[in-house]
Amino acid sequence: MKCSLVTIDIALPKRLDLEFPGSVFRGWLGNTLKCDPGMNCSVECSDHKKCPYYMVFKEEIDVKPFSTLSIPYEGGIRNFIKIYGDRRKFAPRILTMIHEHENSRHFGGLPYMIESIQARIIELPRMQLKDTTEVVFTTPTHLTHEDHQELLPDFAALMRSCVRSYNRIAKYYDEKNYPCRVPPEMFDSPADILDYTVRTVNILHQNRYDHSISLEGIVGSISYDTSEVAPEAGNILKMGEFLQIGKHSTYGFGGMVVKQGMCTS
Repeated sequence: MKCSLVTIDIALPKRLDLEFPGSVFRGWLGNTLKCDPGMNCSVECSDHKKCPYYMVFKEEIDVKPFSTLSIPYEGGIRNFIKIYGDRRKFAPRILTMIHEHENSRHFGGLPYMIESIQARIIELPRMQLKDTTEVVFTTPTHLTHEDHQELLPDFAALMRSCVRSYNRIAKYYDEKNYPCRVPPEMFDSPADILDYTVRTVNILHQNRYDHSISLEGIVGSISYDTSEVAPEAGNILKMGEFLQIGKHSTYGFGGMVVKQGMCTS
């Protein structure tokens, strides 16, 4: 699987008082991609099939073909848009509209300047597991099991979430790579939790219609004993890193990095 990765560095005059500004970036993106702010974007528009705003905000399928990430740095915010499968065709238009509107909107209520815009195609990475594996949740990640939020997901739950994210995207937007089938025994491999540091984060997002949306997830890291797990299971975890996992990935949730861990015992 491939995706178009667009990176936008936005400089701000002062620090935005948000640890995880993904929802702000999503709002800014909506303003930036809208062709005419005074018009309602709908299927009745003759250009809706080639409209990036329609793809981002009005896609009728519940599974969206993109995800976002926003990471603060000194002096600004680095933002990422990942566009998957056949919807990569929207990347050129998205780049053009971002460039054309680069100084016409505020970002989180602040004036801003776009320092750089980058774009490239990336492929699903691969990884072989070793004796220990660390998963770092870089932005809030919301995983559920039987309608309950997982605050300390076990290894099998994490693997299932990665496969689920991949198959949801591939089913609608990358059919030639669908489905990903994983041997059931791979989920049953023992992989105890060795160490963890996690905390919950709750973000109240106010959308353009003044509706409040509560977004919650965990950040931190979990280390697993993967000495008895098939090494190729690392490829499954990398699916989650590539696509982001859990709920609210279009608001910047679900960012994770998979690393070969150090044994602490």
